[in-house]
Amino acid sequence: MNKFFPLLCLGILVACHDCMGQEKETVDWEAEYQKLLKTSPAIKAKIISGQTTRKDIILWLQKNKKGFEEKNKINAGKTVVGKKASPAEDGSFQKKLEDMVRMGKITAKEAADLAGALSQSQEKLSEKGKNRTPAPTSGNLGEGKSGSAPPEEKKEKVDWQAAYEKLMENPAARQKVLDSGATREQVIQFLKNRKSGGEQPQSGQKRNRTGSRKGSFRFYALVIGRLKSRDIELGEMELDVDYVISQRTKLNGDLKGKRVKLVGISGKFRDSLLKLKIGDTVKVRTGDFNPQTGILGFGYKFHVLEKTEPFQPADFGIPPNEFRGFVGTLTVKIMEANGFVLLLDAESVEPVATSRASDPASIQGGRIRIGGFFDKHKNAFEEFKKGDRIRVSVVHRNRESDSLTVGDLLTVLPAK
Repeated sequence: MNKFFPLLCLGILVACHDCMGQEKETVDWEAEYQKLLKTSPAIKAKIISGQTTRKDIILWLQKNKKGFEEKNKINAGKTVVGKKASPAEDGSFQKKLEDMVRMGKITAKEAADLAGALSQSQEKLSEKGKNRTPAPTSGNLGEGKSGSAPPEEKKEKVDWQAAYEKLMENPAARQKVLDSGATREQVIQFLKNRKSGGEQPQSGQKRNRTGSRKGSFRFYALVIGRLKSRDIELGEMELDVDYVISQRTKLNGDLKGKRVKLVGISGKFRDSLLKLKIGDTVKVRTGDFNPQTGILGFGYKFHVLEKTEPFQPADFGIPPNEFRGFVGTLTVKIMEANGFVLLLDAESVEPVATSRASDPASIQGGRIRIGGFFDKHKNAFEEFKKGDRIRVSVVHRNRESDSLTVGDLLTVLPAK
């Protein structure tokens, strides 16, 4: 269908409205817009497909405001002697449609849709004029009253269909809804929940001086779990936790096996959330934890949110018991660098005298995780990429932790 067809349809319908008589009134553009959607399947199809928007249509209608104001000069439902016949009555509208079909500007079906739209519009305008009730005046508001409506009459009635369409006018929001696979009913339900008080602070909510959200403490952790639900607009998701890697070993154990909520996902990571499917195994880095609500906060420093393979300890660099307590130097190959943490394949091991590992060589050929690069070697970390080889000093101070801490030595080695 020609991309200019929606505007052409609007132009024809507006011209026809000029000939319809009603008493003078202020134009309700939302009502005119809804009327067009109901009476013109072609225009509604353009809206649904995203080829035009509610805003574009209302702007077009407003440009033809003069015609809408003049259409109300004659009271609806009355017959006026000598009144000029409308285009629908004198056949000029049908002739114009036939000419457009002949010139190939519209199809025969589109012409039929327009003719039907005009007919229905005339009928509804006539009914509206017959059923019109006079506007209240100061005389019928009651003596001594301010004239304002009672509180219960002021209660806002939300047009959820219009709210949905307004949301879909935003190209980014429309794309996110389409990518998420959410239905119109699901989106409207989300809007209703938010209106009724279910709305929560967006990802930019204020944090306290510790860098955490209100009521939370810092909790820098890597959480691995299976996605159970997600809310793209709010930047939230729920996970069934398989494993947690952090320095807070007790909390790691408490969260393992539980379903947790994570909030505060923002920016480009909302796009990452869009790509995930329910049931995917996800790894995400957190920044804080609220013990009262049990809610995790997305790591505002260490942004990690992506799909991963189902959890296996060795794949995530969980060290064997024989390696715990290690102090020394490792020669390693970088497998993953994000969140200022490295996941590494261990090539060789050089323990020092203070090492407490019972079998340092147990990590050789396996994977290990090293953190602490935000405080040390931050600039070097930003240059790392998968496949780089480095020689690095590390210490495993807490045997219960699954991550080692980087030391002072860091040397980039040539590739093999």
